[in-house]
Amino acid sequence: MDMFNNITRQIAIDGQLLLPFYNLWNENAYYRNDGFTFNPFTINSSSTSGSPVAIGRNFFVGFLNPEAPAQFSSDGRMLTVECREGQECFWEEDCDPFAAWDAYNREVFRRFKPVKTCNAKTLESIEYCTWVEQEAALYRRNIEGETVFSMLSDRFIEDYIGRIDRMGLPHGVLTIDHGWMEGSPRFDFRSQSPDRKRFPDLARTIGFIRDSGFIPGLWFAPAFLYEDHPLFLECPELMGSRFLGANENGFEFPVHYLNVTDVTRPLVRQYFTGLLKPYLEMGVKKLKIDFIYNSKIEMIKILRELYQTVKEIDPEVEIESHVPDIFASFYQDAVRMNDVSKPDIEESLALIRNHYLVCKHSAFNTAVNLDHVGTNSCRIGSGDFLRTVALFRQMDGYPVVSLLPDQISDKAVAGLKEYLEGYISGKNFKA
Repeated sequence: MDMFNNITRQIAIDGQLLLPFYNLWNENAYYRNDGFTFNPFTINSSSTSGSPVAIGRNFFVGFLNPEAPAQFSSDGRMLTVECREGQECFWEEDCDPFAAWDAYNREVFRRFKPVKTCNAKTLESIEYCTWVEQEAALYRRNIEGETVFSMLSDRFIEDYIGRIDRMGLPHGVLTIDHGWMEGSPRFDFRSQSPDRKRFPDLARTIGFIRDSGFIPGLWFAPAFLYEDHPLFLECPELMGSRFLGANENGFEFPVHYLNVTDVTRPLVRQYFTGLLKPYLEMGVKKLKIDFIYNSKIEMIKILRELYQTVKEIDPEVEIESHVPDIFASFYQDAVRMNDVSKPDIEESLALIRNHYLVCKHSAFNTAVNLDHVGTNSCRIGSGDFLRTVALFRQMDGYPVVSLLPDQISDKAVAGLKEYLEGYISGKNFKA
């Protein structure tokens, strides 16, 4: 093992490089054998971006300072590592690269000594999440003008819980996903209020979930706002970069991320407190944080302020998001294997494996949220559903079920039930 700073070094590439930080939404993009130039700290987080490291067949290289300049580049034959002023690099050759990755993780934790407030009881539970079932409901109804967001309602939640109970599945966390808040279709969350047409009294809904034997969870995209939001008009320096989308299709709504600086931090914390505290006081014990997609270092700052704000309100609330970078993991209790839905099941399984590999090794000392059993497809068949169950059995993390299998097959129900009950009795998650 070697550590160095303020220097450029090269190493020959034999085969493909694994770049955990390079991620594209719903694409298997971590492995590269072509030319590139990346700063792993300013690259977009996208859906599942891991640590600032590069891994070859028998070498490992990782950067150690997220605040300093850094660059990986390659012509397909040589990897060039630019460790600029203020940066330091962890370098190991002729090694087991995954053992070196573990040593790198320990070194990062030794240096930064992150204080993680992991009192969340939800981490010991299985989870149900409404998202894919919302898609399934939209597909089944096929009514013009309806959206995946409009599927969510009190009636939907009651039906969802009833179906879980009729299948005899064990209870756990139940997270209400995207669609519960006013403005959901346009991502315009300025009201910070539930859609009262579908959730007239969200406190009652949260109480119903709890009284039904589940732990309430709630989805948020708290990191961006419309450019004409009063917060930005009052304090223009709070408006950061615009979100341009997770893929080439772009994003049609003019939302900008919060810009966290030493000056704006108090305002960001005040905003997060006002947004989240009312729902935590209702009894929400898990926050599913979404759309942390832009420049990695900027997203880490947002996660830091969010995490610290929530833990000051209630340290038992789980913060789960989708950025399995080791420096981002300081501010997440769980990282999720995010959004997998490929037309071919083999492609889906391969992407799940790689998302898990990156989450498991990047997010050191952080639980892995196995999102979702059955992939994100609402039209998966029985055999393919059970193949995902078999794969998840091999993974160290807590299961997340979204699509309920009662409308797939009895075999799918039996296979899922066996897996969930086995998980609960085995208690095999990583603390």
